[in-house]
Amino acid sequence: MSKKDILKKLETLLQRISPPVPVGGLQIADFSVRYAEIKSGRFVRESLRLEPGVVEGGRVKNAAALTAVLAELRRRVLPDLRKPLSVILSLSMRDVYIQTFSTPQVGNGDFDEAAGLNARMISPISTENAYYGWQRISEKFTASTNTDMIGAFVQKPIVDEFASSIEAAGFGIAAIEFESLSLARGVNRAKLVDGDRPYTIVLIAAEGTSMIVVRKGLPHFHYFHPWSEVQGDDKLISVSKFKEALADELERVVNFFFTHWSGEEMKDVVFITPFFEDEITTLIKQRFSNLSAQFVNPADINVTAGAALRGIIPRPQDTEISLANVTASGAFEKQQLGNFVRIWRNIVVASLSFLLLLFVGANIFLRIEISELLANEGSILTDPSMEEFNLLSEQATEFNVLVDVVLSIKGASVNVAPFLRKMEGVAGEGVKITRLNFNPSNSAILLNGTAPNEGAAVDFKNRLAGISQFYEVDLPLHNIVSFGESVSFSLTFKISSFDFVE
Repeated sequence: MSKKDILKKLETLLQRISPPVPVGGLQIADFSVRYAEIKSGRFVRESLRLEPGVVEGGRVKNAAALTAVLAELRRRVLPDLRKPLSVILSLSMRDVYIQTFSTPQVGNGDFDEAAGLNARMISPISTENAYYGWQRISEKFTASTNTDMIGAFVQKPIVDEFASSIEAAGFGIAAIEFESLSLARGVNRAKLVDGDRPYTIVLIAAEGTSMIVVRKGLPHFHYFHPWSEVQGDDKLISVSKFKEALADELERVVNFFFTHWSGEEMKDVVFITPFFEDEITTLIKQRFSNLSAQFVNPADINVTAGAALRGIIPRPQDTEISLANVTASGAFEKQQLGNFVRIWRNIVVASLSFLLLLFVGANIFLRIEISELLANEGSILTDPSMEEFNLLSEQATEFNVLVDVVLSIKGASVNVAPFLRKMEGVAGEGVKITRLNFNPSNSAILLNGTAPNEGAAVDFKNRLAGISQFYEVDLPLHNIVSFGESVSFSLTFKISSFDFVE
């Protein structure tokens, strides 16, 4: 297994233990809020209408009403408010200015600083009052060549108004981009056009018509034309007036493209609209014979779906433009940290709860077992078979004691003949030995005898003490008893060996 495979498995394990915060795409238009999220490989969408006057011309006019609608959207998307949910907000392109620029020859270490400096230099508004971001047009970067970049700029109040309502509704903000970037991502992912060729996206929506020039997969120019300018003083917009306005705007975009990128050829136009396919096809053939038109339903390619595609990119790998302020980025990181802490807190609590239940269960089980054993103890002892067993055990113990006694006697057996002859010789004619008792456990001998008088008994005792094999010879005076003309006596001694030389 390669190092890459190991890291991938480790990343998968960490994601299962601590899943990332889900990120969806969010669009706030003048008439509605729309949300899309990719779950299990498919889009999940939700939308709510906005009352007139809540958002006008891409600006928040009633923050409280917008927050209430977004909170309802949050509840529908993820009812459990304890679980974090973040969004990629896609701003209206009418409020975002984009511009291409080049970064001079610098090393990777100084690249960010150089790109930021050049972005600030080309900003059409004061950078103190703007949020801006940039990204490379091509990832083929070397320090020896200039790098083409695209920068985006938006006024701070516009972002702050939306961000405040979004965060107050319970969403986190992972990034803030703009409609043209979201739509280009959706078209690229659908592979409607060769990624190496420039093309134009035309979005026909309720608010107006949007024109987007895409090169190398990124929008290089976008333009929004509201229906109010087409309508003028008329109450309705006729089909002929619509076709005329569309042709004028498309011609303006085509001329702009050839003016800025004269060495390239643009042939593809992607129309995102559910209506007027026949009328637009006829218009393209009549006015733009060198263009090829494709038609896509907004249900398949739209702003929220394009933003949701960005949401599935792991946050550390997301290097695309973001116009989110520092507060929004910090809030998202805080949300991620809170999600991590919450998950591990739940894991620890669940583990401790399991151990507690295990200990309680084991304690209850052991108590039950002990109670059953105590309850059965009396019946076991009074059982007939148990009484028979106890009787046999006692008999076996007695038998073993007898066997031990026999073995001790056998082991202590000695040849006493030399000893008796020795005792007879020591006694002589005056002393008569009437009894000898030998205790093999301590080698002690008890001797009973008679003597003519006390002196003869004491002399016998002294003769025994003079023999080296006898020790602790003792003749207490009270053991000498007179009867008639003689005395009887009783003495004790110990013997160390029965080996007497005859």
